[in-house]
Amino acid sequence: MHELWNEEQYRTCLTAHRSEGFKHECNAVSSPTQSEARGRKAWLGRRWLDAKSEGRSRKTLSSSQPISRAPDSYIVHRGQGNTFRSSQVKLLLTGIQGSGKSTILKQLRFAYAASLVTSREREEARDLLVDSAMSAAETLRTAGLLLPHELGTAHRTPAWGSADPMNHDNIQYCLENRSRLFLEEHPATNDDFLHAYVKTTGVSETYLESHRLSYRVFDVSGARVERRKWQYPAEDVQCLIFVVSLAEYDVHLGDDSGIRESLAVFESMLNHARWFKSSTIVLLLNKIDVLREKIKEIPVRKFWPEFNGSEDSCDAATNFFAAKFCSLQRPDDYRDKHVYCSDATNIETSKIVLQSIEALLVARVQCSL
Repeated sequence: MHELWNEEQYRTCLTAHRSEGFKHECNAVSSPTQSEARGRKAWLGRRWLDAKSEGRSRKTLSSSQPISRAPDSYIVHRGQGNTFRSSQVKLLLTGIQGSGKSTILKQLRFAYAASLVTSREREEARDLLVDSAMSAAETLRTAGLLLPHELGTAHRTPAWGSADPMNHDNIQYCLENRSRLFLEEHPATNDDFLHAYVKTTGVSETYLESHRLSYRVFDVSGARVERRKWQYPAEDVQCLIFVVSLAEYDVHLGDDSGIRESLAVFESMLNHARWFKSSTIVLLLNKIDVLREKIKEIPVRKFWPEFNGSEDSCDAATNFFAAKFCSLQRPDDYRDKHVYCSDATNIETSKIVLQSIEALLVARVQCSL
């Protein structure tokens, strides 16, 4: 399947990670090419500029609005029927800021309650993408790569296609699909919804149901100042999904890289938090598609000197970071733990990974009956 390591392999890593000969083949999910650009009107771009000049704040997706700490004020998305069986699984989706966990939640909504994703949410997502595209264009213009009169012409295409003006994962998608995004008559797509980035604040609660299980999913903000809010949704969790962005091996958050920050948080949750003593632990190594392209330009060894794998091997890099996380496990820890690779913006491959995780949870529920 698409599991990187199962429980036995996870435990074997405790000793294997300490030897120089550590090797394991990664069943990474390959990502397809980006969808082709098609066609949207310039009025959206003008509207973005007008909103910017008037000082109005950006639109946010309705599923990520700020909320209070009280459980009864959490955002709740309910699937059709809302009739839940006794086999309900409480699932906590977490990770540091920028890991892609909220995109994983969107994938869960596609997989188990596609009707929950409204056309309004898709349109709001497209507006955010237009915002990002215009910001990227402004950055290019400021850097001298784009002349003001070229913003509305086809002459900008080579510069847009080759530049990386902003450090956001959705910028490439915005630039590759800029023609379609600016055409009003082209409806927003599920891919638009997935690629629109909104910083998560507070906690959101989502109810979903498959033909085998029902889910109560909590998505919590990964920002450091927000982690104190994790306590309530963490109580009695059957499954913890911890999302890590592999693309952040060279990104620094304060004194640490993004992955080093994730290592510290994961260790704390794995070994010190009382809430996860009986939880199934799923480590989701996300953005493998970004890692695959990034290591071609930025060597892993430059930021992780102990890495001794092939510099252009995505499998070697993925297994290296997986081993880092697995080594945090205590020898007396017998909880179920599983490691998967994912590309959160790829609907088909994410569905396969989510189905694999559901199979684990179904087995857990059956064992408890």
